[in-house]
Amino acid sequence: MAVRAIWKEHHIKRGKRAGVVERREPYLYGDGLYRVADMTIGKGHNTDENAIKVATLDEVAAYVRKGFGVRLKSGVGKSSLNCADGIVIEE
Repeated sequence: MAVRAIWKEHHIKRGKRAGVVERREPYLYGDGLYRVADMTIGKGHNTDENAIKVATLDEVAAYVRKGFGVRLKSGVGKSSLNCADGIVIEE
């Protein structure tokens, strides 16, 4: 079954937007690819050199199910690498 959506709820704790709950979704880079990362490699896990580039949400979901992190972004701010915990995969 094809993946329809991948998202994670993020509760903002500080600053002007404290108390806001935002929905973050996989960030599609300018090259048309998503980025996932092996969070177990330690220092440097969030660098582009260690990123695995994938083309579809199905591929992103497969990596998340294995425990990989994924770059997520809401409508505000920069993308950030998020661990697999709490990521929802809708099929």
